[in-house]
Amino acid sequence: MGSYFGKSVDENFKRNQEFMMQLQRLQLERQIHMRNQIRERKLALKIATYREFFYWVGTFYVLAAGSTIFAILSERNISNIVLFS
Repeated sequence: MGSYFGKSVDENFKRNQEFMMQLQRLQLERQIHMRNQIRERKLALKIATYREFFYWVGTFYVLAAGSTIFAILSERNISNIVLFS
């Protein structure tokens, strides 16, 4: 391929190859960025789920403890409060 057209084809091939490499690099960077976003969103969702569960359980135990203390303080006969006697 020593002719003028052969050099032109080789140059076009090299430019096309470089262009394809740039496209692949850009696509890989986008995929990495997208995976990081998905990972961060999953972690944020997990944290929010645990926080919501903590609020529900914490509210339950606060209300249960408060009502138990109120029942103990309002009970006049202490012997009725003792469960295992």
